[in-house]
Amino acid sequence: MPLAVNDFTWEETEKEVFITVPLKGVKTNKVDILSTEEYLKVSYPPYLFECFLRAPVDDVGGTAQVGNGAVVFKLPKKDQRIWFKLHSDILGDKEAMKQKREEAIKISQEREQKKEQEKVEKKHANSKYALQETMKFEEAERKRIEDEKESERKKATEELEKWKDEQRRLAEE
Repeated sequence: MPLAVNDFTWEETEKEVFITVPLKGVKTNKVDILSTEEYLKVSYPPYLFECFLRAPVDDVGGTAQVGNGAVVFKLPKKDQRIWFKLHSDILGDKEAMKQKREEAIKISQEREQKKEQEKVEKKHANSKYALQETMKFEEAERKRIEDEKESERKKATEELEKWKDEQRRLAEE
């Protein structure tokens, strides 16, 4: 059973909410963060910080900085107004809280899948670009070699004609 973290601090302006969660001596690489518009979770066994936010935030535009013994969230509010309290009114409603957790996990998984898909697509696009550039380079090299061969052929033909002309002139003398 995780230990709930209740010694966090928070501040707000009309535009942003700031939440500081102490890490209690845990290494930063052991911290797991989940953030959506209405839910935050910071897990660092055996501790757990969970927050059902009063109103939606722009979690994609926000930040979560881990360091100096804390996680500091800076989250822009979607509706610019003072909340007066951090937590949603669903606190204590186990079913609603469970639903918000599940929604948050689903959103997080969808984001990860989207990131992976974008990563795969970017890698494919980079490979395709590299192949196209290689093909352009090889085509330019092939053309350069053909032009060089054609130049050599012309030069050889001109030398042969000169030689024939020379032979004809000598034969006529």
